[in-house]
Amino acid sequence: MFDDLHNSGEARSPETARRPAARIGDAARPMSDREVPLGQRDGMPSALHAWLDGELPEAAVRKGEMARDAVMWRRINYEATQLRHLRTPVGLADSVMAALPQTAPQLITPWYQREFVMTPAAVLSGGVVLVAVAATATAVAIAVFR
Repeated sequence: MFDDLHNSGEARSPETARRPAARIGDAARPMSDREVPLGQRDGMPSALHAWLDGELPEAAVRKGEMARDAVMWRRINYEATQLRHLRTPVGLADSVMAALPQTAPQLITPWYQREFVMTPAAVLSGGVVLVAVAATATAVAIAVFR
C-alpha cells in the first residue's frame, strides 16, 4: 500500500488511492527535496562506489544514469559538511548534565516481591465469578449423577 504523503488536494477514487500520484513539479524541485528512489535498481554501480570511496574522479560518474546519483551524493556531502561546522549552543552540555540523575537507578523489584493490591471492585467481581463457577459445577454434578 502506498500512502500519498504529498497530496495535491484533488479527490481520488479508492482504486487510484492505492497507487502513488504523479506529482507535478518534481523536476522543478531541487534534488534535496525529492525522495531517494528505492527499488529501481538492484544496487549502486561499482563506479559510483569507487567515486564515493575517493578512488575515481567525479567526471567518471557524471555520465548516464549515474549522473543523478552523483548529484544527490554531492548534495549529501555538502550538507554533511555544513552540519559538521555547526557549533553546539553554549549551555547545552550544562543543561544535559543537570538533567541526569545524581544517583544510579535502583534495581526494579521483581514481581513476586511487590505489594499485591486489589481494589474492592476487583474483589467483588472475583467473588461473583467464583460463586458462578461453583453454581455451574454443582448443577453439572447433579445432572450427571442423577
